[in-house]
Amino acid sequence: MAWTAVAVPLALAAWVVPQIVLLMLAALAGLYFLVLMFFAVRTVAGASNGAAAGTVAVSWILLAACPALLGPLHLLSGWLASPLFLLFVFYYLGNRISGLAPVCAAGRTSGECWKPRR
Repeated sequence: MAWTAVAVPLALAAWVVPQIVLLMLAALAGLYFLVLMFFAVRTVAGASNGAAAGTVAVSWILLAACPALLGPLHLLSGWLASPLFLLFVFYYLGNRISGLAPVCAAGRTSGECWKPRR
């Protein structure tokens, strides 16, 4: 919701203002997004001011790496979503997955579901 609160007014301004003004507005919108994310992290995670500021600061490192990782991740997501890959995963892990439900239903915790019963 924070991104929408920043992006929608900026998209509407793109229709009205010149290019140089739009660049300045985009920079201000980015700073406003940082402030909104700071408060969102504090509210949702119950984090302190320092932890929320650190989280917001580190998130921009990952955002800067996105263009470099977009190509390989797009290729990988295509493979992982293919029906043939899903069929092989079900074929090789089917016994383990199908045997999981009765074990977990017997009252074992989620961490114990993957361990064999003694």
